[in-house]
Amino acid sequence: MKYIKVVLLLVVFFFAVGCAVPKDVDSIESNFSSGQVPVASVEGKNAEISKSTYNRMVGDILYYIDSKWDEEEKKLKNISVYRLQRGSEESEILTDLGDADLISFFADEVGETYCFYSEEKENTERFYIRKMNQDKEVAYDVEVSYKGISGGEGPLVRIGTVAAGEADREGKVCLAGTQGDLYLFNEEGQIVRIEKAPWDGDTYNGSTCGLVNAGENGIYTWMLNGKKVSLQKVNMDDGTIEKEIEVNVEGITNISLTIYSGYDRGIFIADSNSLWSYLPSKGVLEYILDWGDSAVGLRQYIIDAISTLEDGSLYVAAHKPSQDVELVHIFNKDVSEIPETSERQIVTIGVLKHLMTGKSSLVILKNGIEAYERKTEYQVELHPYDSVFDLEMDLIRGEGPDLICLGESGVDAEILAAKGVLEDLEPYFEVSDTVKMDDLLPAVQEAGMIDEKFRCVHYDFWLSGLLVKKGVTDNGSWTAEDYIRLGEENPGIRLTWTGNDRDWYRTSVLENLIKWDRGHYVDWIEKKCCFDSDDFISLVERINNLEIQRNDEEYNTSKEAYMNRVFQGEELTGRWSISKPSQLVDYIEAMEEEFASLELAGYPTWEKEPFYKLDSEAPLGINSASLNKEAAWGLVEILLSEEFQKEVKGNIPVRQDAFYAFYDKDYYGKTILSEEGKERFCYLVEHAHWTTISYTDKILNIVGEEVAPVWAGDRTAKQAADIIQNRVSVYMSE
Repeated sequence: MKYIKVVLLLVVFFFAVGCAVPKDVDSIESNFSSGQVPVASVEGKNAEISKSTYNRMVGDILYYIDSKWDEEEKKLKNISVYRLQRGSEESEILTDLGDADLISFFADEVGETYCFYSEEKENTERFYIRKMNQDKEVAYDVEVSYKGISGGEGPLVRIGTVAAGEADREGKVCLAGTQGDLYLFNEEGQIVRIEKAPWDGDTYNGSTCGLVNAGENGIYTWMLNGKKVSLQKVNMDDGTIEKEIEVNVEGITNISLTIYSGYDRGIFIADSNSLWSYLPSKGVLEYILDWGDSAVGLRQYIIDAISTLEDGSLYVAAHKPSQDVELVHIFNKDVSEIPETSERQIVTIGVLKHLMTGKSSLVILKNGIEAYERKTEYQVELHPYDSVFDLEMDLIRGEGPDLICLGESGVDAEILAAKGVLEDLEPYFEVSDTVKMDDLLPAVQEAGMIDEKFRCVHYDFWLSGLLVKKGVTDNGSWTAEDYIRLGEENPGIRLTWTGNDRDWYRTSVLENLIKWDRGHYVDWIEKKCCFDSDDFISLVERINNLEIQRNDEEYNTSKEAYMNRVFQGEELTGRWSISKPSQLVDYIEAMEEEFASLELAGYPTWEKEPFYKLDSEAPLGINSASLNKEAAWGLVEILLSEEFQKEVKGNIPVRQDAFYAFYDKDYYGKTILSEEGKERFCYLVEHAHWTTISYTDKILNIVGEEVAPVWAGDRTAKQAADIIQNRVSVYMSE
């Protein structure tokens, strides 16, 4: 069976990447000396920057805007400009514009910043330009005036259409409007001229034209023109627009061509594949790097801002859709220090083909793989299997991949542990400088334990329970007896929804009382089961007497619909899951207001204890037969590291420090949890448990097959119990 590189997983998760960038374009000079290649190192991530409308980098400083959307007025308010120094964990506010409308923000090559904004005064919109020096002092904050302006009043009325701005090294400013006006300001912020840009209101498109700053080479207008980038220098003294320069990008560009100010480095030109620079004084297009190089790994990213550091290396802000901005240092490294892809050691992950979709846990795993490959000399490859049987047979034969996706993938961790396939990871935790077992939430530690050894790593999870009316359970705790009695005391009302099939309904109720048994019917350590016990026989008989009413209405599976049906007494329980703070906020708000009579309970167990289900799509185990155990553990370490865990989105992180930071985050516009909400969330997680496939699939299939004749009246509960006992005993022994 052929190994398929992790690149294929990227294709499944997102989209196909473009073709390789040719390096033989005319007039191209290499940015790297012979024997050197670019290497990227992620230095930090920032969620706040991801919300920003404008990003600009100058040297080692990133500038960005923060604001709040006012739904009533349909506008941004409380606008502030921030800067983040490389290596600093805290951003620094430069200026607060309050409720003024920011029209354009930009910085010059020494880090002085400019805000062009408007305010309404006396029912008239007025325009201002504010300059801040590097010490956060206001150099000027002046209203744009009509006095002495060539070009007339008409074009100045359109100044509200400004879409871009740049300032040269002398402090002279050029603003460009969408209607084709160029506004030139002197060093004191006074407007002195209005000229014409090479576009007008009909041809303007923000993604195909604008202003760019090339440092001592000057400020240029730019337009994309087919396979060419057209540049025209703006003379900041007399306002003239110099002769057009055409930069031929045919053959180098793929998609998403973007222009960035490079200042003395010239003009950066980036596409989905690569980065180039053009220095007007030399007339040379210079290739810099391929975003997809294995040591760079940024091809799938959106590039927000680029700057050059004093040593000539690059500082980049980039992000993936719906993810935090990453601050990346790109520098030169000798080729001899970077192993060729073909020579890099390989770590393999076994995964079922049907699991290779865009589920959140697998997206998290993919991000971890990318971080692992950037930081190590290992390459990760996926080993896709057509079936669980194929994978398990490889593993039991002492072969197979270094890492195995367990749990929801259909691979049974209990069976693999019993066969000696899964490595005990406790010794790895003990010597790790990145993560200890005690760094993990207690529920996650428990979930990793199989046969009294830590064999299964969860790097994210979500939890679920049952929505019921208050008073049915004791703070979320109830027994299997409580559950079945609830159905008996409410004849005709469903304990769970399974459609109108009476037999399917009864099997589902029985499964709900088996899958959470935690040793009541199945003891994997002793390899014993007791399905022929009196209480199991009685349980089957009682369930056989349950009745349900038909409901031919279209069934709505939304959480609100579950709430309504349980609230109105149409169902006795409803499913509910939580994977992010906003969902807990939804639940708490509903419980406190409209649905105050409901609660989120655990699942029924034979021992009265809260039991919320801990779910995970792709927990990992290390193959005890692997020859790359240390390398496989290296990937696990990255997934469990504090830095990586604090960036987990879509599901709940497993580290305690990341978890407590997680429920304070406001990713989805929801109110941050109250102290009461946090306490409740912690209670749910504290009592969350993982059930392996042994409980949820294979044994339940045997039980379902053998009780079906009982529901049909063709077999007694005692006869079914004896058959189930025999079949499960044989299955466990095998």
